[in-house]
Amino acid sequence: MTTQAELESRAAQLRAQVNAPSERERAAAELQQIEQQLAEQREAVGRAAGQDRLLGISRADGSLASELPDDERRIQQLREALDAAITRLNDRVAKRALLRAEATALRDRFGLAGPALRGLGDVRPLRPQIEQDAHGMRERRTYEEIRGTAAFEIIMAAGLKPWPPLTEKQQAIVAARTAARERERRALPGLAAEARALASLPPGLGVHRG
Repeated sequence: MTTQAELESRAAQLRAQVNAPSERERAAAELQQIEQQLAEQREAVGRAAGQDRLLGISRADGSLASELPDDERRIQQLREALDAAITRLNDRVAKRALLRAEATALRDRFGLAGPALRGLGDVRPLRPQIEQDAHGMRERRTYEEIRGTAAFEIIMAAGLKPWPPLTEKQQAIVAARTAARERERRALPGLAAEARALASLPPGLGVHRG
């Protein structure tokens, strides 16, 4: 028969085995320690790399900042050069448009045939300037759109185009207007005399026309 002492000894052995960590538990504990160490190492590496990058960023930013004034000066120079180029372009286009207006005016005034000129693309030609005769019935070009040019001086030296003859209808209108003005002119003395007669009447009297 087993003695109490033997039983207690065996119980102590079994309790020790039950309380002792298993192989899985020991492995899990060791893995946790290793992962903690790896995390600490990664953190240290990251902090060091981050510190190095911050230093690199500071240096790069300082270098870029020191170069910005030169870039701004170059941009300003390019902008000024572009403005000057645009001004030259616009000036040349305007001069070409004026040359074409001169050529058109000379062809129109003298019936000349001139050399063909290359087109101006979307640039609008100068609008011809015109005047009307005393009757407001006929028109002719004045060529004022090219004033100040050699062509304008040539045309002015020769004179503007003569007015075209009045058509029969226009002549009839002019004759009717002339006759109406003549009637008005002849009626003016009578109207003036009547006005003087009215002015000479005593106050309160007047002429009543039914």
